[in-house]
Amino acid sequence: MVVARISGGIGNQLFQYAAGSSLATLLNTQFFLDISFYTKNSNRSFELGKFNINAEVLDKKKLYSLFNKSKYYYLDLILGNNRIFEDKSILFSEREFSFNKEFFDLNDPIVLDGYWQSEKYFDRNRAVLLKEFTPVNIEKYNIHPVIKSERLGDGISLHIRRGDYQSNLEVKVIHGICSDDYYFNAVKFIRDKIGNKKIFIFSDDLMEANRMSSLIENSIVVSSITKQDPLMDLFLMMQCGHHIIANSTYSWWAAWLCTNIDKTVVAPLKWFNNSIISTLDLFPESWKLL
Repeated sequence: MVVARISGGIGNQLFQYAAGSSLATLLNTQFFLDISFYTKNSNRSFELGKFNINAEVLDKKKLYSLFNKSKYYYLDLILGNNRIFEDKSILFSEREFSFNKEFFDLNDPIVLDGYWQSEKYFDRNRAVLLKEFTPVNIEKYNIHPVIKSERLGDGISLHIRRGDYQSNLEVKVIHGICSDDYYFNAVKFIRDKIGNKKIFIFSDDLMEANRMSSLIENSIVVSSITKQDPLMDLFLMMQCGHHIIANSTYSWWAAWLCTNIDKTVVAPLKWFNNSIISTLDLFPESWKLL
């Protein structure tokens, strides 16, 4: 069996699920999700249940039936105990941000503890993920007014991430915020390539989205993520044919899940404020980094 420890927001959850699912497929074994993170972190919520995923969510009763409490260190992690048992071989923790090729040498059973933010962990499983990462109630999303009134497939999504990047000093220091110059250069690059297509602006900061829209011709603000179902904005961004993403896993996934074979994606080369962290494994080779 493969167990993926799920944490963070939608973007992180999708990375963790995608990597775990890919490994479970490779090992031809069952795939489970540990969502215990959300019992202790009320500022985030488990979102994967809104997608057509096939993994089973573990509860304590199921854990006891799958693991031997006297043997596996993993049970201490999920149950919040302080004891450390000798056998830690079942737990594989992410050691650095870059892709770890040892991932595909893992054996069954295994528990994955990390973010796994590289398509190299799961690009081989893309066809399956495209099916699973669709909303359960897709009819609800298909009736959005912008889908009926706009040709999203011809347009460009532009994502502005603020939220805790702006309000939480610790998070802001780590991530930073994409500059106006990044967005203006990205717009110029993509329009020089595909023409003056309409730009659909998405953000968790409506004021900032409106400001950016006033500075970019032929653009409209679609919605504010804080005021809408976050899955709605993700779904709408996915429908756009091309993408300008922020340093955010949320818009990373919107671009990756876009099925336009001729899509152009622009991403910020500066993903973190800390330039020592190599992020080259994060981006597909076809994406343009600015």
